[in-house]
Amino acid sequence: MDISIKQLMPVSIRYAIAIIVTFLSEAVFIFMMMVLDVIPAKYVILILLGMAVVDFILLYLMGRNGNRTSRLVAIVLSALMLIVMCVGSWYMFSTYKTLEKIAEYNSHFENYDVLALKDGSYQDEASIQGQKVYAFENDSKMYKEAKEKLITKAKVEYEMVGDSNEAISKLVDGNGLTSDNLVYISDTSYTMFCEENEEYSDKIQVLAQIKVFKRDKDNAARVDVTQDPYNICITGIDMWGEIDQVSRSDVNMIVTVNPQNRTILLTSMPRDSYVVLHSFGEYDKLTHTGVWGVDETMTTIEDWLETDLNYYVRVDFSMLRDIVNAIGGIDVYSDYAFKSAISDYKYKKGWNHLDGKAALYFARERKAFENEDQQRIINQQKVMKACIKKVTSSKELLTHYTKLLKAVDDEMETNLSEKEMAAIVKMQLNDMKKKWKITTQSVQGDLTMKGTYTMGMGRDLLVSIPREKSVEKVKENIHRALYPEDID
Repeated sequence: MDISIKQLMPVSIRYAIAIIVTFLSEAVFIFMMMVLDVIPAKYVILILLGMAVVDFILLYLMGRNGNRTSRLVAIVLSALMLIVMCVGSWYMFSTYKTLEKIAEYNSHFENYDVLALKDGSYQDEASIQGQKVYAFENDSKMYKEAKEKLITKAKVEYEMVGDSNEAISKLVDGNGLTSDNLVYISDTSYTMFCEENEEYSDKIQVLAQIKVFKRDKDNAARVDVTQDPYNICITGIDMWGEIDQVSRSDVNMIVTVNPQNRTILLTSMPRDSYVVLHSFGEYDKLTHTGVWGVDETMTTIEDWLETDLNYYVRVDFSMLRDIVNAIGGIDVYSDYAFKSAISDYKYKKGWNHLDGKAALYFARERKAFENEDQQRIINQQKVMKACIKKVTSSKELLTHYTKLLKAVDDEMETNLSEKEMAAIVKMQLNDMKKKWKITTQSVQGDLTMKGTYTMGMGRDLLVSIPREKSVEKVKENIHRALYPEDID
């Protein structure tokens, strides 16, 4: 005998199950909404009132057992409510996981290479077993750890030299002479050497590589990000790929945020600024601080500009491209007509509508300009300003929500906590009509040739000597942005 579901389960029980499932989905949504705490209270109240009205109608319709139309409407309404709650909960969960991911203190890694000549006697990893390797004195814990790992792996013996430049000279030197030796150096230093000496890069090969991880400390100087002014250090690494890889800090910017008067001051510093490293007390390029970790970048800037940096945001090339694409492009005014030296993109003088890649190459270009890095800084600020304005508009924030989450998921890290990031979004959603006033400034410098700690003080590189008056003006403006009440 066939027994149908209708015979096995009375109508009242089926309706009761539908109501319970709907209420459970609502409970999950409310729980996720409270945990994330990104929706302003006024919208939470409206959402809860709307849910209450729908639930009342649903219960009323379910109670009319004798009315077939009412029951059908109730089933449809219950199904729609279930779908809305599931989608809403998924959005909440995705947001929470994304904020959690970019806020966690990931360990950074650096690769260390054993180098040899391509046409030398060492041709594979096995050939370096028990051999002498040239290394140099270095205070980096990661460098020392990698050295120990290489000893364990290949039983090598080290001969110490002064710095990375002297180590590389054991393979090639300024006269183009080559030596059949083995050299141990960080992958970042090797990359920088190849960029500075393209004629030698095709003569060298990597025979072995050691990966070392370092976990950053939480050094954030936390404040109430919805009430108190604060500084964020934006450090843009000069690479595609994994955000947790140690690399130079190619873009260096301080974002001074004052939520009370809705002002943002963007302060850019030339990547080649000649500054004193916090940890080593030696002069180096600002971009090289990234080789020693984001902590070194922040503390060096703090020493230099005499201001506290509360937080950092570390990004790579991919993030800018993906964020601009996520918000449907940006409009940027170019002071010059120019062509990118590293891509096929061309820009006209005046307004340009840029997609992600076009914005990236617009912000990276320097060789097309007479004042090179200073114009690049101006263009970077224009791109940043355009992104901030568009992301903080109600239309873009709400309609491109999922795309924005995807854009920052794997391409950004920060020591802002999940709650702090949620609070910033909540503040913006709470009053979308209030616009942010964005101003810009930059440190001015003069180009010259100097030795650097990272690449060796005996080898001159192009650096930018900061102008004292410019630095003092920058420091003053940052202080005024943080504490406008101090203005006479």
